Amino acid sequence: MNFWDILLIIGLGQALYLIASLLIFNKSKVIQNKYLSLLIFAGSAHIAFELLNEIDSYLYRIILRIISISSPLLIGPSIYFFLKHSLKLDFKSIKTHFYHFIPFFILIGFLILVELTSNSISNNSSPPVYVPIIELLKTIHLTTYILLSYQIINSLKKTKKTIIYKSNTKQILLWFKMLLFLIIIAMVLSVIYFVSIKYLGFKPIIGSPRFIALILIILIYCIAFMAIRFPIIVIPKSNSLIIKRSEKYKTSSLDKERIISMQQMLIGYMLTEKPFLNSELKIESLAKEIDIPKHHLSQAINQGFEKSFQDFINDYRIQEFKKRIIDPKNSNVTILGIAFDSGFSSKSSFNRIFKSHTGITPYEFKKINSPNESQIGK
Repeated sequence: MNFWDILLIIGLGQALYLIASLLIFNKSKVIQNKYLSLLIFAGSAHIAFELLNEIDSYLYRIILRIISISSPLLIGPSIYFFLKHSLKLDFKSIKTHFYHFIPFFILIGFLILVELTSNSISNNSSPPVYVPIIELLKTIHLTTYILLSYQIINSLKKTKKTIIYKSNTKQILLWFKMLLFLIIIAMVLSVIYFVSIKYLGFKPIIGSPRFIALILIILIYCIAFMAIRFPIIVIPKSNSLIIKRSEKYKTSSLDKERIISMQQMLIGYMLTEKPFLNSELKIESLAKEIDIPKHHLSQAINQGFEKSFQDFINDYRIQEFKKRIIDPKNSNVTILGIAFDSGFSSKSSFNRIFKSHTGITPYEFKKINSPNESQIGK
């Protein structure tokens, strides 16, 4: 048993454990788990074939080969509906999406028929003429679902559906993009490997079936890591979704009373000392100013206010800007000048943050609330 075999065994074991965890041990039984399990199964089919393709049993070997050849047709629909159910709150059952998986069963039926009539699948010396057509169709099929999946991710900012995220939204979306990226890499390398063998007459190391298996193992471990650290919780009420980090402060010594006390002290300090006016303010420096350990301050803000540190600080900067912009004393100061005085460090970030918090631009706010602007409008 060589290094590759050991690696494949570990990867296959992890894949089977993940499938069992998602379908059997997980109490939530959400539909996302089923699609994620299909995605893992598709990857594990390829890994299993690479590990067991030299077994003596012809029947088992050909079954593994047929499933391995057909399994890429499961990857596209699985990742697409996993994302759709996770991010777009599609609560339809898996039965309503069954037709998306019909190509997988058609290909399996076709390969079984071919094997029963000619044994051409098991003949590696001269690939049949239909093989390039199958590979092309699989590539088109997977590419289509990858594009649809990216469209879902990119449309999040434009959707009107109510979606609630915690401060780890970027990490979650990065994970989704990483899954798609690994799938794309595996697909591209598989195409290069096939073209090199079929038309160029050589076998590149990168893109070989075992190299693809390594990428799939990495994909499986990424799923395992993120499934543990960032479990997804769907809240059907109000059609909202909360992507929630696993218990970050589970071992913290802070209780609720201590957090409330720190909140009150922090609010008082923010109102009297206004540290947010410093555009370079960091959580480390604020923790030193109020003599609180950084991790305790972070917990008080994250749990007490349900905000990230940056969102917490920007809230005070926006309130400060609102006060200053309607003050007649600042009538001759530009909007950008007041923004800088309120603690913002750049025009682009100020405009983006202000509109995301208020729904209008700084100029629109000034026009609505400034007495001078109102008189001009009259």
